[in-house]
Amino acid sequence: MTETVTINLNGNGNGKHVELLGSNGLPLNTGRSAEGKRGDNLHPLTANSRSTRSQLTREITEGGVSYFSGYIEADEFNDKLTGTDAVLMYDKMRRTDAQIQAILFAAKLPIKGAKWDVVWPEGHEGPDEQLDFLRQNLFLNQSFPQFLEHALSCLWAGFSWFEKVYEIRDGRMWLEKLAPRLATSQYRWWTDDKENLVGLRQWVQSSGFRADIPLDKIVLFSFQKEGNNFEGMSLLRGAYKHWFIKDQIYHIDAIRIERFALGVPHFKVPSENFDTKTIRDLQTVGKNWKAGEQSYLITPAEIEVDILSLSQGQVLDVIQTIHHHNEEIGKSTLTQFINLGSTQSGSRALGETNVEFFYDAIKSTAEWLAEEITEQVIKPLMDFNFPGDVRPRLVVEDIGAVGKDAVKNMLRDLGDTYVTPNLDTENYLRRLYKLPIRSEEEKQADKDEEIEDEERTADIQSRRFQPNNNAAEGGEAEPPEPPVRDRPQSRPLAASQLKLHDKQFTLNADQWRSVLEKS
Repeated sequence: MTETVTINLNGNGNGKHVELLGSNGLPLNTGRSAEGKRGDNLHPLTANSRSTRSQLTREITEGGVSYFSGYIEADEFNDKLTGTDAVLMYDKMRRTDAQIQAILFAAKLPIKGAKWDVVWPEGHEGPDEQLDFLRQNLFLNQSFPQFLEHALSCLWAGFSWFEKVYEIRDGRMWLEKLAPRLATSQYRWWTDDKENLVGLRQWVQSSGFRADIPLDKIVLFSFQKEGNNFEGMSLLRGAYKHWFIKDQIYHIDAIRIERFALGVPHFKVPSENFDTKTIRDLQTVGKNWKAGEQSYLITPAEIEVDILSLSQGQVLDVIQTIHHHNEEIGKSTLTQFINLGSTQSGSRALGETNVEFFYDAIKSTAEWLAEEITEQVIKPLMDFNFPGDVRPRLVVEDIGAVGKDAVKNMLRDLGDTYVTPNLDTENYLRRLYKLPIRSEEEKQADKDEEIEDEERTADIQSRRFQPNNNAAEGGEAEPPEPPVRDRPQSRPLAASQLKLHDKQFTLNADQWRSVLEKS
Protein backbone atom coordinates (compact mmCIF):
# COMPACT_ATOMS: atom_id res chain seq x y z
CA MET A 1 0.00 0.00 0.00
CA THR A 2 1.30 3.48 -0.88
CA GLU A 3 1.88 5.82 2.10
CA THR A 4 1.48 9.57 1.59
CA VAL A 5 4.30 11.47 3.31
CA THR A 6 4.18 15.22 4.13
CA ILE A 7 7.31 17.20 5.00
CA ASN A 8 6.70 19.72 7.80
CA LEU A 9 9.30 22.42 8.53
CA ASN A 10 9.12 23.71 12.11
CA GLY A 11 11.23 26.40 13.78
CA ASN A 12 12.67 25.69 17.18
CA GLY A 13 14.93 28.67 18.01
CA ASN A 14 17.99 26.97 16.59
CA GLY A 15 16.76 26.96 13.05
CA LYS A 16 14.34 24.56 11.39
CA HIS A 17 14.00 20.79 11.54
CA VAL A 18 12.28 18.34 9.21
CA GLU A 19 9.33 16.32 10.47
CA LEU A 20 7.74 13.54 8.35
CA LEU A 21 3.98 13.24 8.67
CA GLY A 22 1.95 10.24 7.54
CA SER A 23 -1.40 10.26 5.74
CA ASN A 24 -3.14 10.36 9.14
CA GLY A 25 -1.31 13.58 10.11
CA LEU A 26 0.77 11.85 12.80
CA PRO A 27 4.59 11.93 12.76
CA LEU A 28 6.29 8.92 11.24
CA ASN A 29 8.86 7.03 13.28
CA THR A 30 12.36 8.22 12.47
CA GLY A 31 14.09 5.56 14.53
CA ARG A 32 14.83 7.77 17.58
CA SER A 33 12.78 8.82 20.56
CA ALA A 34 12.34 12.37 21.89
CA GLU A 35 15.38 11.88 24.08
CA GLY A 36 17.54 11.07 21.07
CA LYS A 37 17.71 7.35 21.96
CA ARG A 38 16.78 4.52 19.68
CA GLY A 39 13.01 3.96 19.65
CA ASP A 40 11.00 0.91 18.52
CA ASN A 41 7.40 2.17 18.52
CA LEU A 42 5.55 4.28 16.00
CA HIS A 43 3.66 5.91 18.84
CA PRO A 44 4.64 5.73 22.51
CA LEU A 45 2.57 3.06 24.29
CA THR A 46 2.46 2.15 27.93
CA ALA A 47 1.40 -0.95 29.81
CA ASN A 48 -1.96 0.73 30.46
CA SER A 49 -2.63 1.59 26.82
CA ARG A 50 -5.93 0.19 25.52
CA SER A 51 -7.52 0.09 22.07
CA THR A 52 -10.46 2.33 21.32
CA ARG A 53 -13.77 0.98 20.06
CA SER A 54 -12.96 2.05 16.51
CA GLN A 55 -9.58 0.31 16.69
CA LEU A 56 -11.18 -2.90 17.93
CA THR A 57 -13.62 -3.01 15.04
CA ARG A 58 -11.23 -2.33 12.16
CA GLU A 59 -8.07 -3.88 10.78
CA ILE A 60 -5.00 -1.81 11.63
CA THR A 61 -2.05 -3.88 10.43
CA GLU A 62 -1.26 -5.70 7.18
CA GLY A 63 -0.30 -9.26 6.33
CA GLY A 64 3.36 -8.43 5.76
CA VAL A 65 3.63 -9.31 2.08
CA SER A 66 3.90 -6.27 -0.20
CA TYR A 67 2.04 -6.10 -3.51
CA PHE A 68 2.93 -3.72 -6.31
CA SER A 69 0.43 -3.56 -9.17
CA GLY A 70 -0.70 -7.08 -8.33
CA TYR A 71 2.79 -8.60 -8.05
CA ILE A 72 4.36 -9.91 -4.85
CA GLU A 73 7.53 -8.06 -3.88
CA ALA A 74 10.58 -9.45 -2.08
CA ASP A 75 8.99 -12.50 -0.41
CA GLU A 76 11.50 -15.02 -1.87
CA PHE A 77 15.25 -14.42 -1.98
CA ASN A 78 15.69 -16.68 -5.05
CA ASP A 79 14.37 -14.80 -8.07
CA LYS A 80 13.97 -18.07 -9.99
CA LEU A 81 11.37 -19.19 -7.47
CA THR A 82 9.02 -16.21 -7.60
CA GLY A 83 5.75 -15.77 -9.47
CA THR A 84 5.23 -17.70 -12.68
CA ASP A 85 8.96 -18.57 -12.85
CA ALA A 86 8.54 -20.59 -9.65
CA VAL A 87 5.60 -22.56 -11.04
CA LEU A 88 7.54 -23.34 -14.23
CA MET A 89 10.60 -24.45 -12.23
CA TYR A 90 8.59 -26.75 -9.96
CA ASP A 91 6.81 -28.11 -13.03
CA LYS A 92 10.19 -28.97 -14.54
CA MET A 93 11.23 -30.69 -11.32
CA ARG A 94 8.16 -32.93 -11.20
CA ARG A 95 8.36 -33.84 -14.87
CA THR A 96 12.07 -34.67 -15.07
CA ASP A 97 12.94 -36.31 -11.75
CA ALA A 98 11.78 -39.78 -10.71
CA GLN A 99 12.30 -39.06 -7.00
CA ILE A 100 10.14 -35.93 -7.15
CA GLN A 101 7.42 -37.72 -9.09
CA ALA A 102 7.35 -40.59 -6.59
CA ILE A 103 7.01 -38.10 -3.71
CA LEU A 104 4.05 -36.36 -5.35
CA PHE A 105 2.35 -39.69 -6.06
CA ALA A 106 2.84 -40.67 -2.41
CA ALA A 107 1.30 -37.37 -1.29
CA LYS A 108 -1.66 -37.30 -3.68
CA LEU A 109 -2.87 -40.88 -4.08
CA PRO A 110 -3.90 -41.49 -0.42
CA ILE A 111 -5.99 -38.29 -0.50
CA LYS A 112 -7.60 -39.19 -3.83
CA GLY A 113 -8.34 -42.71 -2.60
CA ALA A 114 -9.90 -41.59 0.69
CA LYS A 115 -13.61 -41.52 1.47
CA TRP A 116 -15.17 -38.05 1.05
CA ASP A 117 -18.66 -37.15 2.19
CA VAL A 118 -20.85 -34.25 3.34
CA VAL A 119 -22.12 -34.37 6.95
CA TRP A 120 -23.74 -32.07 9.45
CA PRO A 121 -21.50 -30.41 12.05
CA GLU A 122 -21.26 -32.24 15.36
CA GLY A 123 -24.25 -31.44 17.55
CA HIS A 124 -26.38 -30.20 14.62
CA GLU A 125 -28.82 -31.98 12.38
CA GLY A 126 -30.69 -30.91 9.27
CA PRO A 127 -32.84 -32.32 6.50
CA ASP A 128 -31.33 -35.08 4.37
CA GLU A 129 -32.57 -33.18 1.33
CA GLN A 130 -29.83 -30.57 1.81
CA LEU A 131 -27.12 -33.22 2.12
CA ASP A 132 -28.36 -34.91 -1.06
CA PHE A 133 -28.35 -31.53 -2.81
CA LEU A 134 -24.70 -30.93 -1.88
CA ARG A 135 -23.67 -34.48 -2.80
CA GLN A 136 -25.22 -34.06 -6.23
CA ASN A 137 -23.41 -30.74 -6.76
CA LEU A 138 -20.00 -32.03 -5.61
CA PHE A 139 -19.94 -35.70 -6.59
CA LEU A 140 -22.48 -36.17 -9.41
CA ASN A 141 -22.52 -32.97 -11.46
CA GLN A 142 -18.75 -33.24 -11.98
CA SER A 143 -15.87 -35.64 -11.52
CA PHE A 144 -14.72 -35.22 -7.94
CA PRO A 145 -11.48 -37.23 -8.49
CA GLN A 146 -10.51 -34.88 -11.33
CA PHE A 147 -11.32 -31.92 -9.09
CA LEU A 148 -9.01 -33.34 -6.40
CA GLU A 149 -6.26 -33.97 -8.95
CA HIS A 150 -6.15 -30.31 -9.95
CA ALA A 151 -6.69 -29.03 -6.42
CA LEU A 152 -3.70 -31.07 -5.23
CA SER A 153 -1.48 -29.39 -7.82
CA CYS A 154 -1.03 -26.77 -5.08
CA LEU A 155 1.37 -29.26 -3.45
CA TRP A 156 3.99 -28.68 -6.13
CA ALA A 157 2.91 -25.30 -7.60
CA GLY A 158 2.26 -23.61 -4.25
CA PHE A 159 -1.33 -22.74 -5.17
CA SER A 160 -4.16 -23.94 -7.38
CA TRP A 161 -7.38 -22.26 -8.34
CA PHE A 162 -10.77 -22.80 -9.97
CA GLU A 163 -13.54 -20.65 -11.34
CA LYS A 164 -17.00 -21.35 -9.92
CA VAL A 165 -19.69 -21.54 -12.60
CA TYR A 166 -23.33 -21.64 -11.45
CA GLU A 167 -26.61 -22.33 -13.20
CA ILE A 168 -30.20 -21.64 -12.15
CA ARG A 169 -32.40 -24.74 -12.34
CA ASP A 170 -35.73 -25.57 -10.69
CA GLY A 171 -35.62 -22.36 -8.70
CA ARG A 172 -32.23 -23.12 -7.16
CA MET A 173 -28.66 -22.09 -7.77
CA TRP A 174 -26.70 -25.17 -8.83
CA LEU A 175 -22.95 -25.54 -9.15
CA GLU A 176 -22.54 -26.34 -12.82
CA LYS A 177 -18.82 -26.95 -12.53
CA LEU A 178 -15.62 -26.01 -10.78
CA ALA A 179 -13.55 -25.06 -13.81
CA PRO A 180 -9.82 -25.75 -13.27
CA ARG A 181 -7.37 -23.00 -14.16
CA LEU A 182 -3.59 -23.43 -14.49
CA ALA A 183 -1.42 -21.68 -11.93
CA THR A 184 0.71 -20.28 -14.75
CA SER A 185 -2.33 -18.38 -16.09
CA GLN A 186 -2.65 -16.33 -12.90
CA TYR A 187 -1.21 -12.92 -13.73
CA ARG A 188 -1.92 -10.46 -10.89
CA TRP A 189 -3.37 -10.52 -7.40
CA TRP A 190 -5.83 -7.72 -6.71
CA THR A 191 -5.91 -6.58 -3.05
CA ASP A 192 -7.56 -3.87 -0.98
CA ASP A 193 -5.82 -1.20 1.09
CA LYS A 194 -4.95 -3.83 3.73
CA GLU A 195 -3.57 -6.26 1.13
CA ASN A 196 -6.56 -8.61 1.52
CA LEU A 197 -7.41 -10.51 -1.65
CA VAL A 198 -10.39 -9.21 -3.61
CA GLY A 199 -9.76 -10.93 -6.96
CA LEU A 200 -7.16 -11.77 -9.56
CA ARG A 201 -6.34 -11.28 -13.21
CA GLN A 202 -5.87 -14.17 -15.57
CA TRP A 203 -3.64 -13.91 -18.60
CA VAL A 204 -3.29 -16.80 -21.04
CA GLN A 205 -0.10 -15.95 -22.89
CA SER A 206 -0.70 -18.33 -25.78
CA SER A 207 -4.01 -16.69 -26.72
CA GLY A 208 -3.57 -13.28 -25.15
CA PHE A 209 -6.83 -13.69 -23.20
CA ARG A 210 -7.16 -11.52 -20.08
CA ALA A 211 -9.92 -11.31 -17.49
CA ASP A 212 -10.39 -9.91 -13.97
CA ILE A 213 -12.24 -12.31 -11.66
CA PRO A 214 -13.79 -11.26 -8.31
CA LEU A 215 -13.09 -13.28 -5.18
CA ASP A 216 -16.59 -14.82 -4.92
CA LYS A 217 -16.02 -16.54 -8.28
CA ILE A 218 -12.72 -18.11 -7.21
CA VAL A 219 -11.77 -21.24 -5.28
CA LEU A 220 -8.14 -20.79 -4.20
CA PHE A 221 -5.93 -23.34 -2.42
CA SER A 222 -2.72 -21.72 -1.12
CA PHE A 223 -0.48 -24.48 0.28
CA GLN A 224 1.63 -23.50 3.32
CA LYS A 225 0.30 -19.96 3.12
CA GLU A 226 2.18 -17.47 5.29
CA GLY A 227 0.56 -14.14 6.05
CA ASN A 228 -1.12 -12.77 2.96
CA ASN A 229 1.10 -14.59 0.47
CA PHE A 230 -1.56 -16.11 -1.76
CA GLU A 231 1.04 -17.94 -3.87
CA GLY A 232 1.75 -20.23 -0.92
CA MET A 233 4.91 -22.32 -0.74
CA SER A 234 5.56 -25.43 -2.78
CA LEU A 235 6.19 -28.78 -1.11
CA LEU A 236 9.29 -28.93 -3.31
CA ARG A 237 10.80 -25.65 -2.08
CA GLY A 238 13.08 -27.36 0.44
CA ALA A 239 14.08 -29.96 -2.16
CA TYR A 240 15.06 -27.43 -4.83
CA LYS A 241 18.76 -27.13 -3.85
CA HIS A 242 19.27 -30.89 -3.77
CA TRP A 243 17.36 -31.39 -7.01
CA PHE A 244 19.47 -28.70 -8.72
CA ILE A 245 22.80 -30.19 -7.59
CA LYS A 246 21.68 -33.71 -8.48
CA ASP A 247 20.53 -32.54 -11.91
CA GLN A 248 23.94 -30.98 -12.58
CA ILE A 249 25.67 -34.18 -11.44
CA TYR A 250 23.58 -36.19 -13.89
CA HIS A 251 24.59 -33.88 -16.74
CA ILE A 252 28.29 -34.07 -15.82
CA ASP A 253 28.16 -37.84 -15.42
CA ALA A 254 26.45 -38.23 -18.78
CA ILE A 255 29.21 -36.17 -20.42
CA ARG A 256 31.85 -38.25 -18.65
CA ILE A 257 30.31 -41.50 -19.81
CA GLU A 258 29.92 -40.26 -23.36
CA ARG A 259 33.49 -38.99 -23.41
CA PHE A 260 35.38 -41.71 -21.62
CA ALA A 261 33.34 -44.88 -22.17
CA LEU A 262 34.83 -45.16 -25.68
CA GLY A 263 38.07 -43.53 -24.67
CA VAL A 264 39.87 -40.42 -25.89
CA PRO A 265 41.70 -40.78 -29.23
CA HIS A 266 45.40 -39.91 -29.03
CA PHE A 267 47.35 -39.14 -32.22
CA LYS A 268 51.11 -39.12 -32.39
CA VAL A 269 52.51 -37.17 -35.32
CA PRO A 270 56.17 -36.85 -36.32
CA SER A 271 57.88 -33.76 -35.08
CA GLU A 272 59.08 -33.00 -38.59
CA ASN A 273 57.63 -33.05 -42.08
CA PHE A 274 53.92 -32.56 -41.23
CA ASP A 275 51.60 -29.87 -42.51
CA THR A 276 48.76 -27.92 -40.91
CA LYS A 277 46.16 -29.65 -43.08
CA THR A 278 47.03 -33.00 -41.49
CA ILE A 279 46.64 -31.48 -38.04
CA ARG A 280 43.24 -30.06 -38.96
CA ASP A 281 42.11 -33.41 -40.35
CA LEU A 282 43.20 -35.20 -37.17
CA GLN A 283 41.35 -32.61 -35.05
CA THR A 284 38.19 -33.26 -37.03
CA VAL A 285 38.61 -37.03 -36.55
CA GLY A 286 39.09 -36.56 -32.78
CA LYS A 287 35.97 -34.37 -32.39
CA ASN A 288 33.80 -36.81 -34.34
CA TRP A 289 35.19 -39.96 -32.70
CA LYS A 290 32.22 -42.26 -31.98
CA ALA A 291 31.61 -45.95 -31.50
CA GLY A 292 29.99 -47.88 -34.33
CA GLU A 293 29.82 -51.30 -35.89
CA GLN A 294 31.80 -50.14 -38.95
CA SER A 295 33.96 -47.38 -37.46
CA TYR A 296 37.53 -47.29 -38.71
CA LEU A 297 40.41 -44.90 -39.29
CA ILE A 298 43.10 -44.80 -41.99
CA THR A 299 46.29 -42.86 -41.27
CA PRO A 300 49.72 -42.63 -42.86
CA ALA A 301 52.35 -44.96 -41.46
CA GLU A 302 54.15 -42.17 -39.60
CA ILE A 303 51.02 -41.28 -37.55
CA GLU A 304 50.26 -43.45 -34.51
CA VAL A 305 46.80 -43.73 -32.96
CA ASP A 306 45.92 -45.08 -29.52
CA ILE A 307 43.00 -44.74 -27.07
CA LEU A 308 43.39 -43.14 -23.64
CA SER A 309 41.02 -44.35 -20.91
CA LEU A 310 40.63 -43.63 -17.20
CA SER A 311 41.58 -46.29 -14.73
CA GLN A 312 39.08 -47.36 -12.06
CA GLY A 313 40.82 -45.38 -9.36
CA GLN A 314 40.57 -42.17 -11.37
CA VAL A 315 36.79 -42.41 -11.91
CA LEU A 316 34.69 -40.42 -9.43
CA ASP A 317 31.71 -42.43 -8.16
CA VAL A 318 28.70 -40.11 -8.26
CA ILE A 319 26.13 -42.70 -7.16
CA GLN A 320 26.75 -42.07 -3.46
CA THR A 321 26.33 -38.34 -4.00
CA ILE A 322 23.09 -38.88 -5.87
CA HIS A 323 21.81 -41.15 -3.10
CA HIS A 324 22.64 -38.46 -0.56
CA HIS A 325 20.61 -35.83 -2.39
CA ASN A 326 17.72 -38.26 -2.88
CA GLU A 327 17.68 -38.86 0.87
CA GLU A 328 17.67 -35.13 1.55
CA ILE A 329 14.80 -34.63 -0.91
CA GLY A 330 12.91 -37.37 0.93
CA LYS A 331 13.58 -35.70 4.29
CA SER A 332 12.27 -32.36 3.08
CA THR A 333 8.93 -33.99 2.18
CA LEU A 334 8.70 -36.58 5.03
CA THR A 335 9.04 -39.45 2.52
CA GLN A 336 12.30 -41.01 3.72
CA PHE A 337 10.72 -44.46 3.43
CA ILE A 338 10.79 -44.16 -0.37
CA ASN A 339 14.59 -44.60 -0.29
CA LEU A 340 14.55 -47.74 1.89
CA GLY A 341 16.20 -50.58 0.02
CA SER A 342 18.26 -48.31 -2.23
CA THR A 343 20.84 -47.61 0.49
CA GLN A 344 22.62 -49.61 3.17
CA SER A 345 20.90 -47.77 6.02
CA GLY A 346 17.35 -48.09 7.33
CA SER A 347 15.30 -50.85 8.94
CA ARG A 348 11.79 -52.20 8.62
CA ALA A 349 10.73 -50.82 12.01
CA LEU A 350 12.06 -47.38 11.13
CA GLY A 351 10.30 -47.52 7.77
CA GLU A 352 6.96 -48.37 9.41
CA THR A 353 7.39 -45.45 11.82
CA ASN A 354 8.14 -43.07 8.93
CA VAL A 355 5.10 -44.31 7.00
CA GLU A 356 2.80 -43.76 10.00
CA PHE A 357 4.16 -40.25 10.51
CA PHE A 358 3.78 -39.51 6.80
CA TYR A 359 0.14 -40.64 6.80
CA ASP A 360 -0.53 -38.36 9.78
CA ALA A 361 0.84 -35.46 7.73
CA ILE A 362 -1.23 -36.48 4.70
CA LYS A 363 -4.34 -36.65 6.87
CA SER A 364 -3.67 -33.11 8.06
CA THR A 365 -3.35 -31.93 4.45
CA ALA A 366 -6.59 -33.68 3.46
CA GLU A 367 -8.47 -32.11 6.38
CA TRP A 368 -7.14 -28.67 5.41
CA LEU A 369 -8.35 -29.27 1.85
CA ALA A 370 -11.80 -30.34 3.13
CA GLU A 371 -12.03 -27.22 5.30
CA GLU A 372 -11.16 -24.95 2.35
CA ILE A 373 -13.80 -26.64 0.16
CA THR A 374 -16.34 -26.18 2.95
CA GLU A 375 -15.56 -22.47 3.30
CA GLN A 376 -15.23 -21.60 -0.39
CA VAL A 377 -17.71 -23.95 -2.08
CA ILE A 378 -20.27 -25.44 0.32
CA LYS A 379 -21.06 -22.39 2.44
CA PRO A 380 -21.66 -19.99 -0.52
CA LEU A 381 -23.81 -22.65 -2.21
CA MET A 382 -25.85 -23.10 0.98
CA ASP A 383 -26.25 -19.32 1.36
CA PHE A 384 -27.69 -19.13 -2.17
CA ASN A 385 -30.22 -21.92 -1.62
CA PHE A 386 -30.80 -22.33 2.12
CA PRO A 387 -29.92 -18.99 3.77
CA GLY A 388 -29.86 -19.00 7.54
CA ASP A 389 -29.71 -22.79 7.88
CA VAL A 390 -26.91 -24.79 9.47
CA ARG A 391 -24.21 -25.43 6.90
CA PRO A 392 -22.90 -28.96 6.37
CA ARG A 393 -19.20 -29.59 5.99
CA LEU A 394 -17.02 -31.85 3.90
CA VAL A 395 -15.16 -34.60 5.73
CA VAL A 396 -12.51 -37.09 4.64
CA GLU A 397 -11.90 -40.53 6.13
CA ASP A 398 -9.95 -43.76 5.57
CA ILE A 399 -6.62 -42.23 4.62
CA GLY A 400 -3.65 -44.56 4.47
CA ALA A 401 -3.10 -48.27 4.21
CA VAL A 402 -4.00 -50.58 7.10
CA GLY A 403 -2.06 -53.85 7.23
CA LYS A 404 -4.07 -57.03 7.58
CA ASP A 405 -1.60 -58.45 10.08
CA ALA A 406 -1.83 -55.29 12.20
CA VAL A 407 -5.64 -55.51 12.30
CA LYS A 408 -5.55 -59.22 13.12
CA ASN A 409 -3.09 -58.70 15.95
CA MET A 410 -5.08 -55.76 17.30
CA LEU A 411 -8.32 -57.73 17.40
CA ARG A 412 -6.58 -60.65 19.07
CA ASP A 413 -5.01 -58.43 21.74
CA LEU A 414 -8.08 -56.28 22.47
CA GLY A 415 -10.81 -58.87 21.98
CA ASP A 416 -14.51 -58.06 22.24
CA THR A 417 -13.92 -56.09 25.44
CA TYR A 418 -12.94 -53.00 23.48
CA VAL A 419 -14.09 -53.85 19.94
CA THR A 420 -17.81 -54.53 19.65
CA PRO A 421 -18.50 -57.37 17.17
CA ASN A 422 -21.29 -55.57 15.30
CA LEU A 423 -22.20 -55.48 11.62
CA ASP A 424 -20.06 -52.39 10.90
CA THR A 425 -16.97 -54.04 12.36
CA GLU A 426 -17.66 -57.23 10.42
CA ASN A 427 -18.11 -55.37 7.13
CA TYR A 428 -14.91 -53.38 7.72
CA LEU A 429 -13.00 -56.65 8.02
CA ARG A 430 -14.79 -58.04 4.98
CA ARG A 431 -13.72 -55.01 2.91
CA LEU A 432 -10.17 -55.35 4.19
CA TYR A 433 -10.02 -59.01 3.15
CA LYS A 434 -12.01 -58.48 -0.10
CA LEU A 435 -14.98 -60.54 1.10
CA PRO A 436 -18.68 -60.01 0.27
CA ILE A 437 -20.42 -57.35 2.36
CA ARG A 438 -23.32 -58.43 4.59
CA SER A 439 -26.52 -56.43 4.83
CA GLU A 440 -28.70 -56.01 7.88
CA GLU A 441 -31.33 -58.28 6.31
CA GLU A 442 -28.78 -61.06 5.73
CA LYS A 443 -27.56 -60.78 9.29
CA GLN A 444 -31.11 -61.03 10.66
CA ALA A 445 -31.84 -64.04 8.44
CA ASP A 446 -28.73 -65.82 9.74
CA LYS A 447 -29.78 -65.00 13.31
CA ASP A 448 -33.26 -66.43 12.71
CA GLU A 449 -31.71 -69.61 11.30
CA GLU A 450 -29.53 -69.95 14.41
CA ILE A 451 -32.61 -69.64 16.62
CA GLU A 452 -34.46 -72.29 14.58
CA ASP A 453 -31.44 -74.62 14.80
CA GLU A 454 -31.24 -74.18 18.57
CA GLU A 455 -34.96 -74.89 18.98
CA ARG A 456 -34.73 -77.97 16.74
CA THR A 457 -31.72 -79.27 18.65
CA ALA A 458 -33.45 -78.76 21.99
CA ASP A 459 -36.54 -80.63 20.73
CA ILE A 460 -34.48 -83.61 19.53
CA GLN A 461 -32.55 -83.79 22.80
CA SER A 462 -35.77 -83.65 24.88
CA ARG A 463 -37.26 -86.59 22.94
CA ARG A 464 -34.11 -88.66 23.46
CA PHE A 465 -34.56 -88.66 27.24
CA GLN A 466 -38.36 -89.26 27.45
CA PRO A 467 -39.31 -92.42 29.55
CA ASN A 468 -39.86 -95.68 27.59
CA ASN A 469 -43.48 -96.86 27.77
CA ASN A 470 -43.08 -99.98 25.59
CA ALA A 471 -42.89 -102.28 28.64
CA ALA A 472 -46.10 -100.93 30.12
CA GLU A 473 -47.93 -101.73 26.90
CA GLY A 474 -46.73 -105.34 26.96
CA GLY A 475 -43.90 -104.85 24.58
CA GLU A 476 -40.24 -105.63 25.03
CA ALA A 477 -38.54 -103.10 27.27
CA GLU A 478 -35.64 -101.20 25.80
CA PRO A 479 -32.38 -101.27 27.75
CA PRO A 480 -32.06 -98.32 30.09
CA GLU A 481 -29.87 -95.39 29.11
CA PRO A 482 -26.40 -95.69 30.63
CA PRO A 483 -25.52 -93.13 33.29
CA VAL A 484 -24.03 -89.95 31.95
CA ARG A 485 -20.67 -90.69 33.51
CA ASP A 486 -20.53 -94.12 31.74
CA ARG A 487 -21.37 -92.77 28.29
CA PRO A 488 -18.68 -92.01 25.70
CA GLN A 489 -17.49 -88.46 26.09
CA SER A 490 -19.61 -86.27 23.85
CA ARG A 491 -20.87 -82.73 23.59
CA PRO A 492 -23.85 -81.19 21.76
CA LEU A 493 -23.10 -79.55 18.46
CA ALA A 494 -23.05 -75.76 18.55
CA ALA A 495 -25.63 -73.92 16.50
CA SER A 496 -22.95 -72.67 14.12
CA GLN A 497 -21.86 -76.26 13.49
CA LEU A 498 -25.37 -77.55 13.02
CA LYS A 499 -26.17 -74.97 10.36
CA LEU A 500 -23.01 -75.66 8.35
CA HIS A 501 -24.82 -77.63 5.64
CA ASP A 502 -28.33 -76.59 6.55
CA LYS A 503 -28.67 -74.49 3.45
CA GLN A 504 -27.82 -77.48 1.24
CA PHE A 505 -29.65 -80.41 2.94
CA THR A 506 -32.94 -80.84 4.82
CA LEU A 507 -32.62 -83.37 7.69
CA ASN A 508 -35.57 -85.18 9.25
CA ALA A 509 -35.85 -86.05 12.93
CA ASP A 510 -34.19 -89.48 12.60
CA GLN A 511 -31.25 -87.98 10.72
CA TRP A 512 -30.83 -85.28 13.39
CA ARG A 513 -30.95 -88.00 16.10
CA SER A 514 -28.24 -89.91 14.26
CA VAL A 515 -26.09 -86.80 14.02
CA LEU A 516 -26.44 -86.12 17.73
CA GLU A 517 -25.65 -89.74 18.72
CA LYS A 518 -22.50 -89.70 16.61
CA SER A 519 -21.39 -86.42 18.18
